Amino acid sequence: MSKVSNINYDDLYFLYENDCKLRNISPITIKGYEFAHKKFKDFAGNNLKCEDITQDLISEYILHLKDNLKPQTVNSYIFKISPVIKYGEEINYKIKKYRDS
Repeated sequence: MSKVSNINYDDLYFLYENDCKLRNISPITIKGYEFAHKKFKDFAGNNLKCEDITQDLISEYILHLKDNLKPQTVNSYIFKISPVIKYGEEINYKIKKYRDS
């Protein structure tokens, strides 16, 4: 697959969800990923591009979540968007220096 830096995060999530289905990931687990994906998009915007996902954006998102949610919930949301972002890195979509928190 060629390197594409301007793929929309929604498109990346769609690719990841299909990959999960191919790997027989539980539908309940996929629903959790979908919920976290929507929360992240609500924060970052509907037109989020993979190239715009940076450690700074993730840090801002974590701080935003901490203002409204319990620590376990914050961790859960981050835990559920991390595989999507890592999947994008694995299939060569440009994601800037993201790392788990």
